[in-house]
Amino acid sequence: MSAVLIILLVILGTLLALGVAAITATVLGANKVRKTVKGKQELVPGHKSAAPLNWNGSPKREAVQHRRLVKAMTLARSVHSPAEAMNLGQQAVRIEQELVRAALLPKANKKAALDNTDELVSAVEELAAGAFERNSSMPTIQTDLSELRERLQLLAEARRELG
Repeated sequence: MSAVLIILLVILGTLLALGVAAITATVLGANKVRKTVKGKQELVPGHKSAAPLNWNGSPKREAVQHRRLVKAMTLARSVHSPAEAMNLGQQAVRIEQELVRAALLPKANKKAALDNTDELVSAVEELAAGAFERNSSMPTIQTDLSELRERLQLLAEARRELG
């Protein structure tokens, strides 16, 4: 074989390998993004969401309600006991299923269905927020910061007096 042919084969092989590597990296990256996005939609950890992926950024009413529901459940898991969060999570999953069904309805029926789910989503948000307010450590943090501020002021005054 001639040297030119060998060089062309090496170049072709290299380009082919680079193309396969680029496609593989793209597929792996897309799968990772899909899994991450799907995980952010979960109302209950480990329970696959019924919501379509395009609801993550959609301005549609059902998508907004779903995002509100996810946010409320994240808050609930952070402040409720595991048993309470699981009970609320089960209700949230049922609401999510209703949201998916409502999204499939014709426009004439969709508004009424989404009005009902909006009330349910608001109830979940209220339950999560109520638990947050009951379990919030904000007053304790504010008190601790005030006490620390006083001690630092006293320390600064003592240093000034000592010279």
